[in-house]
Amino acid sequence: MISAATACSFDLAEVATETAGDGGGGGPDGQPGDATGTDATIDDGGDGKDAGADAVSDSPSGSDGSADAPVDVARDTAPPDTGIDSGPPRVTSGILALYTFKEGTGDVVHDVSGVAPAYDLTVNLPANTTWVAAGLRIDTGAVVGNPGSATKIRTTLQATSEITMEAWVTSSSLTTQSSSGRMIELAKTVGTPNFDLAQVNTVWGGSLRTGAAGAVQFSAASGVTLARTHYVFTRDAGGAWVTYLNAARTNMGTIAGGFGNWDTNCVFTLGNSAGNDRPWLGVMSLAAIYSRALTAQEVQQNYNVGP
Repeated sequence: MISAATACSFDLAEVATETAGDGGGGGPDGQPGDATGTDATIDDGGDGKDAGADAVSDSPSGSDGSADAPVDVARDTAPPDTGIDSGPPRVTSGILALYTFKEGTGDVVHDVSGVAPAYDLTVNLPANTTWVAAGLRIDTGAVVGNPGSATKIRTTLQATSEITMEAWVTSSSLTTQSSSGRMIELAKTVGTPNFDLAQVNTVWGGSLRTGAAGAVQFSAASGVTLARTHYVFTRDAGGAWVTYLNAARTNMGTIAGGFGNWDTNCVFTLGNSAGNDRPWLGVMSLAAIYSRALTAQEVQQNYNVGP
């Protein structure tokens, strides 16, 4: 059971009307800092690369008793060409945790990243959620989390000082998500998040904690709708961060420093904080964490694949 202790969270609501570049600079001693950013802009992401695999041919014996004749398996067994390029699959390089919400029943959401150990999550209040075709709908406050320490996620990200947070979600409201509802969070049950991705009504953004800048909020400006939406935040080892909405870049800036100051006894949650005091309401279709910053082309690739 996830602890119901009250979490002291970094509140995106305080900067819901600001872009990331509006604050002061971060200090070297872990003091609260600023995500230096630009005004929100829209930029079409790069196209995904085509990928394919050559079919393997076999050579069965001829039916007339003659010597074996080669058979073009690609020609004889491949489905007809529809003229539609399905494109490459989801990016797997650097994947650390992946939740696709395909279970359809029960209270467990499985980590299907294939990276051991699997960090499966449990819905603490299943009665407050509903399985739907698109994933798990959180109707009222519930925590999708794991009471165990998220060591796999924390230590890997600390080693790279890079991160990508990705979510395919459908918000249920643009007027009642006023408490910085957490789509994704890594934090102690009480304390400042190491990182989070959040929504405040029509604005989305989050925070990232570093040794040089402290806990820094980033804002991706407005853009939240009631349609299923793809949200991505990336930050590389040099500190450069970018936000994407449906593969279009919305903001960018710099958050200096590494992740060495992160709380070690932290919990990874979806749809809420570990303290169940930052509820996000809507349908979760996919959530992923990468141990590196995806490129614009890779964000576009994942968007093309869909949840």
